[in-house]
Amino acid sequence: MQNDLKDIGKRIKEIIKKLNISIKEFSDITGIPYPTLQDYIAGKRQPGANNLQKISMRLHISIDWLLTGEGEMFKEDKKTKIKKELYGDILKDAGYDINDPDMKLILEELSRSPSAKKLLAKLIRAKRGDSKSLSEISLILEGLKMAHE
Repeated sequence: MQNDLKDIGKRIKEIIKKLNISIKEFSDITGIPYPTLQDYIAGKRQPGANNLQKISMRLHISIDWLLTGEGEMFKEDKKTKIKKELYGDILKDAGYDINDPDMKLILEELSRSPSAKKLLAKLIRAKRGDSKSLSEISLILEGLKMAHE
């Protein structure tokens, strides 16, 4: 049982890393108290059904994956699926290969994350010579570098 507790904690930590958010942000999004999350991550406590549902509903995480580590981390809701298809159709019409692994990654992020859309727009503006967007991207990259050191 203790291994199961630590495994769920590891998966919560993996979600936090994958979404590039802090434990505090995870707490704010899910409504699960910060100290409770710390206990989950440390393997001291196991989330009950209510908190598992909060994680699943608010972050689109598969409960099966959260409990067992099997299958996909993110569940695909109808809205996300429609967005992905729409973006895929647009890119396909523009001549891009939507089966390319990089394009699949871009489609996945665009369909899930409003912040990914904003970042991609900043990258495009920076590429076109917008110095303000370039400065903002530099700050974002510095923040990511510090977060992963």
